[in-house]
Amino acid sequence: MPPASAPQADPKHLVDVVFDVPKLDETGFRLEMRRLGTVVVAMDEADAAAPEGMRYDVTMTVGATAPVLGALVRNVRRLVFDRSLDAWHRHNVEEVGHLPHFLTELYAAYAGTARPAAGARR
Repeated sequence: MPPASAPQADPKHLVDVVFDVPKLDETGFRLEMRRLGTVVVAMDEADAAAPEGMRYDVTMTVGATAPVLGALVRNVRRLVFDRSLDAWHRHNVEEVGHLPHFLTELYAAYAGTARPAAGARR
């Protein structure tokens, strides 16, 4: 198992949970964390070709629709996770910001048509 990392390298933001992966295909993936059989956190990541090159969307939903569990999740989120969610959001923006520096070259190498990525550092 790889070593754990936390957003901003701050161990208090480390999240050690198991996510279900109900979707993983060419269009992206979905992660779900369940408690008492109900999805309380879901993250959808999708990418698609776009005129500019690539579109990458991430949607994270925190909460539950079950009345009692929903209220509990809202309160726990406010008390415990708000700072960690902010740190995760920053981490995700930083991580995605690095994609243009290596992704084109990585795909080209995988496809056997290696060429330098635009703006890639050497």
